[in-house]
Amino acid sequence: MRPRLELLELSALIPHEEVMPLRLQEIQTRIMQDKFLLKPIIVDEKTLVVVDGHHRLTALKRIGARRAPVLFIDYTRDIDRLHVMVPPKNIARYQSSIDELIASITSRRTMVNMESRVRIEVRERGFLLEHLGRSLLPPKTTIHYTWAKNYYSLVPLSLLY
Repeated sequence: MRPRLELLELSALIPHEEVMPLRLQEIQTRIMQDKFLLKPIIVDEKTLVVVDGHHRLTALKRIGARRAPVLFIDYTRDIDRLHVMVPPKNIARYQSSIDELIASITSRRTMVNMESRVRIEVRERGFLLEHLGRSLLPPKTTIHYTWAKNYYSLVPLSLLY
């Protein structure tokens, strides 16, 4: 399989997680100083849901870019493992019920600070893709393991305006 990298309009991409303000500022500053984007935004090819790169995407929007380098993946084929960060309460319930897991990660009431969340592995990945992009999850809720995270593109910032 050959990686597919394209410049895509930012407005076409569908984020599924919020960003952390401090991390966003760090990434935005680095992009402006470097004058290029080192890593592409990883996107599911069928839905255009952002799998990795929410901070890069938001930073590009904030600096007025119109496009981003996008690396397309097939979510059902190219994700090796998926972990979801959940509150530590009733972990067994999340592992046995997809509905409980979705309710947990989408509910603001149940989210606790990042350090106290617990990582669980999700074996049925297809269901999560259906929910991604419907509403923004808290930052760093999902951790996708894929070959695409090791892909670098070095795209000059001037090509993104």
